[in-house]
Amino acid sequence: MVIVPKSAVFLEMDRQDQLQIVAEAMGEVVEELVYVVQGKKGLSYKGVNLIAFYMGDIGVEPWVDWQRIQMDNQMYWSATVQGYNKRYNLTALGTAEAPEQMEVYERDEKGTKIPDGRGEFKFHLEFDRFCRRKALSMSQRNAKRAVMPEAMIKKWLDYFWDKKQGRDVEPPFKPRSVDAEFTVKEGKPKKKPEKKTPVKAPEDPLPVDSDEEQVKDTLAANDIPIDDLDILKYGKVVLVIPRPEFPQENFDAYNNAITSLLKARWVAKDERWEVSC
Repeated sequence: MVIVPKSAVFLEMDRQDQLQIVAEAMGEVVEELVYVVQGKKGLSYKGVNLIAFYMGDIGVEPWVDWQRIQMDNQMYWSATVQGYNKRYNLTALGTAEAPEQMEVYERDEKGTKIPDGRGEFKFHLEFDRFCRRKALSMSQRNAKRAVMPEAMIKKWLDYFWDKKQGRDVEPPFKPRSVDAEFTVKEGKPKKKPEKKTPVKAPEDPLPVDSDEEQVKDTLAANDIPIDDLDILKYGKVVLVIPRPEFPQENFDAYNNAITSLLKARWVAKDERWEVSC
């Protein structure tokens, strides 16, 4: 059994991201959203940017800290930027390095890489005119990813993987703003429940905690079904998100229960409840 170091997996994902960055710079349409390297799944450069688009409040500040440094007898460009999540007032730095010279494999007349006799392939170094772009784009990727909650990243990673396998799935969230030929009216769903689900009022309500398990326990203790809800921590709030199979006819009953028990608010444009910590 060959054990591949984690560093090798991350380096390969970085290499593939650099190919995406160059392709994008050359005007190509980049579509790969998730990579699988040695059995490990990871978001691509394009995947991180797509999540940021859907979330709507994530970006990077308009400044870059550039450094030209030497590592392993090579000169590198290093870029550092600051990412932000406006909705939850989160910030984080992202940094990345790219060498000024890139390794180019030598090939025979058939285009096949030439072995070097030591188990590798012959290569030479050439100046990489995209080195600064690679460093900047990867630092922006790292900064954006750092202000995305891990639970949300996991949901998007699963969604991208399902799409890659050809499954018909809905994204975890709708984009904050989209071009459409129709007008979206904010507010509660128009359907009214024929029969409301009874909700028990707690004798001594538990204080709402930032932990998603506290939210789940509070709902379960009051006989409120949570199988049709996604509950996850996001910054300083807990999100309660109706799944596609959520029974819309019972919306009012759910809304009354969740807002009263958890002191939550319904955010119509994002189609979810938010519980402040």
